[in-house]
Amino acid sequence: FVSEFFAYYEDSEFSRWIIENGYKILYAPRSRLYHQHSATSSERSPLWNLLVNRSRNIYKYNGDYNELYNTNNHFEEYFKPDVPEVVYQELKSFSYNLKNRLQEDNDIVEKLKPIAIYNSYWNTKGGGESHALSFAKVLQKYETVYLISEEDFSIEELEKYYGIDLSNCRKLIETHMTSRFTKKFDIFINSTYQSNLVSKAKKSYYIVYFPQKNINEEVLKSYTFLYMNNYTKDWGFKYWGEEHQWDIVYPLGMLHTPDSEEIALNKKDKIILSVGRFFVGGHSKRQDVIAKAYKELCIENNFEMEGWKLVLIGSLDYSYTEHVKYVEKIKHILENTNYEIIVNSPRDVLNEYFRQAAIYIHASGFGTDAELEPEKIEHFGITPIEGMQHGCYPIVYDKGGPRETLEEVGIGSFFHTKEDLKNKILEQVQVDSDTDNQTSKKIIDSIENFITKNHPDNKVQELI
Repeated sequence: FVSEFFAYYEDSEFSRWIIENGYKILYAPRSRLYHQHSATSSERSPLWNLLVNRSRNIYKYNGDYNELYNTNNHFEEYFKPDVPEVVYQELKSFSYNLKNRLQEDNDIVEKLKPIAIYNSYWNTKGGGESHALSFAKVLQKYETVYLISEEDFSIEELEKYYGIDLSNCRKLIETHMTSRFTKKFDIFINSTYQSNLVSKAKKSYYIVYFPQKNINEEVLKSYTFLYMNNYTKDWGFKYWGEEHQWDIVYPLGMLHTPDSEEIALNKKDKIILSVGRFFVGGHSKRQDVIAKAYKELCIENNFEMEGWKLVLIGSLDYSYTEHVKYVEKIKHILENTNYEIIVNSPRDVLNEYFRQAAIYIHASGFGTDAELEPEKIEHFGITPIEGMQHGCYPIVYDKGGPRETLEEVGIGSFFHTKEDLKNKILEQVQVDSDTDNQTSKKIIDSIENFITKNHPDNKVQELI
């Protein structure tokens, strides 16, 4: 709000703020509000005239700060003999501060000044939103963090879903995001997938989940781009060139660190696990491919697959018919096999399956031409890392972020075709339990080293 109001027009300003931020003003005819008229100053008195005219000018500000200052200065001097000296001095101070502020950015509404993280899709609760909230989790220790979106969302639901504390975060709904709005913040972090919003904040950062082919030159100049790994960075360089500010911040800040010693002692069950949102199109997690490979193995290698179970866990938005039908398709594929599909699972249930599972599979990007449609390949892949934290043996599609991670960690298997996937699964189900336990310990140690080396918290702190 405009802090230089002294009295009057605050209710008008508040009403305008409500409308501009996407909220509604409702009339409640049965409510009763008692207002003492002219309690601040007597109506038509010199003080009343000064305050009302001064605040009206601020409320109607048209962009000419010299005109505003000179007009209000005229009223202040005209009524000076008839108002208390302390009020006169306070108003002069307010007007002087307002002029200086408007000379700097010419925005009548004072900057909020802390940190903003903009995301159009908080409600999807996906991996991108998790990565963005890892910034909020760290930065809220130093300043209030505003979580911004065009549509309403619940911070409480985000806290519950991701299991984090966002007590120093505030929700801000801006139905029409503009560059002018970003000027309100000292630090503006754009975490909206493939956004073309130009930032005017003092410091601006853009989280790159995957770069769009064409980007506005003004957008490219207004941010430091934070890639998630070398895979996204290499495509950014290919599409945008190398002449822009950039860094790599791995999306590891929201990982829940399990007790590695307890997990190492835990005997794995005959469970093949895959975790990911159920949806079609884009970089779908391709649970259907995993289901087909598993079904064929159960038929062709019945003896080896005896006692094994496939578990698919992921969020599902029931408002999208095509996504619901996709889950039904997977169930149909898996008929007459030992399987379980868990939708919108609580975190503790997911963690329990991570602890139990011996094999973790990630198939996002399967069947996609990685050169023609690289955006459909898994950009990073956090769930294979979570699986490895719990000692699961990872089998991932051989393109994109998961391959890069496994190559750096130095453990796990890749597949390119469905037959490859079946062979990799079969190799692991035939491993004896002693070897399996030794491998789990090695996986846990390797992924812990990877996380320690690439953990983002220190880099996020450097943003402020």
